[in-house]
Amino acid sequence: MHLQSIESKRKTSLFVESKVHWCAIVVATWLASNALSFYANSQSMFVSDIISAVAITALAFVALHKKSERFDTIAQWASALIAAWLMFAPLVFWAKSPIAYMTDNVAASLLVLCYWIVPHAKDSPSDVAETPPGWDYNPSDWWQRVPLMALALIGFFIARYLACAQLGYTGPAWDPVFQGGTEKILHSEVSKAFIISDAGLGAVSYLIDALAGFIGNKSRWQTMPWMVLLFSFLVIPPGVVSIVLVILQPVAVGSWCFLCLIAAFNMLFMVPFALDETIATCQYLQRAKQAGHGYFKTACLGTKVYVDRASDLPKEQSKALEVVPPLGLIVSMIAAGGMLAMPYYLNITGAAAINCYVVGALAMTFSVMAFAEVCRTVRFLNPVLCTWLVASVIFLPGYSLVSACAICTTAIVISLSSLRKGKILHQYGSFNRFIH
Repeated sequence: MHLQSIESKRKTSLFVESKVHWCAIVVATWLASNALSFYANSQSMFVSDIISAVAITALAFVALHKKSERFDTIAQWASALIAAWLMFAPLVFWAKSPIAYMTDNVAASLLVLCYWIVPHAKDSPSDVAETPPGWDYNPSDWWQRVPLMALALIGFFIARYLACAQLGYTGPAWDPVFQGGTEKILHSEVSKAFIISDAGLGAVSYLIDALAGFIGNKSRWQTMPWMVLLFSFLVIPPGVVSIVLVILQPVAVGSWCFLCLIAAFNMLFMVPFALDETIATCQYLQRAKQAGHGYFKTACLGTKVYVDRASDLPKEQSKALEVVPPLGLIVSMIAAGGMLAMPYYLNITGAAAINCYVVGALAMTFSVMAFAEVCRTVRFLNPVLCTWLVASVIFLPGYSLVSACAICTTAIVISLSSLRKGKILHQYGSFNRFIH
């Protein structure tokens, strides 16, 4: 019976893989037909998409002919590289046609769906843990991942609109707050310093985040550790770095961009939703190391190397979101956001204005990161920042009496509202000792 079950699963897997390859051939056919029909004024995009379509088709037919796990894996990883190229190709060639831009984005997304989302969506074996040992919920559960993917899609649509304006597909970009500010940002010297559209680069980043969120089942923190770590790398550093873009706008360009600010803050708010799954995966790798398995091998192969058994888990799991910020951190975030606007409304100039932008952006970053219970300790960085901010009123020129009082008051509010930890709703195993 056991051998029959294994053979049945193998046949089912081959059947799924064959359907995936045929779907990829359909995507390649559509990609090539669009290139032949609509790319008359874009020779480079035409050549790129035809070569990509031929490569996808060839890989799929070889995998169908060989019918082996090895060639399925080759097709899978090669498709990931082709999908990545399709996302970047319209930006690299500054595609003249919006149809080419849309076609490549859709084709790349469908390739990821065929080769990565569908094959890895099946449930883990019943003896494999979903909830990490010592935790009372599963950080890879869809309930935890959907908010992050929703934020990524919102960011993608905003960044894609800005990219279309930057590539010349639409008229001047819409900006309801800073009249003409968005156009100044999109066509500034900072943007021109990028060899490709920086707004388009942001759209690609958001699209990859959204697609990566769909890959893997509810146990992916141990079945696909490399995917979680890659996903975290795609979300957390860009989310923190996005605040640099906020600082650069008034400092380097002398203007604000409303949609750019929304996109940057959207990326920042994605960070706390990615932290818990990252912690769970790192704990898993540490347990595997203690059991005598290497970090790299476990990260690449997951449960093929080391398994957290389901018997170690509580029977009931919490379904509440891990990102439930206390009131103090919300107040701190709002106050930090207000500090970003103070140079404009209180006529703060020079080094003092730059100081407000930097400290305000960093305080907002630390407040939002601390929304996640696993990162609640980060809030203690805010009082350190605010201590410097109060001291800078004495040392830096550019403050008036009114602005100095406003800055000091805001700094005190941020510091005091960051002190209280708030209620911790969940258990995180060995990581509990780091939450203060």
